[in-house]
Amino acid sequence: MDYIDSIEKAAGYYLCDDLPEDWMDIDKDKLYTHIEMYAWEPFEYYDGDKLWELIDELAADFRYVANEV
Repeated sequence: MDYIDSIEKAAGYYLCDDLPEDWMDIDKDKLYTHIEMYAWEPFEYYDGDKLWELIDELAADFRYVANEV
């Protein structure tokens, strides 16, 4: 599993909608705003940067497990 796939999969665990198609190229503030707007209910009061950190950590776990199997 590569970085992009793992981020997009992990985002599904925290967001009600997909990341924008150009999420890799947009300004971080715009990305964080999108993440905050579409945060799944248990995470709706998290800041975008904190949610991004959680998404990134889960994505890293996915890659680790995929490489171990």
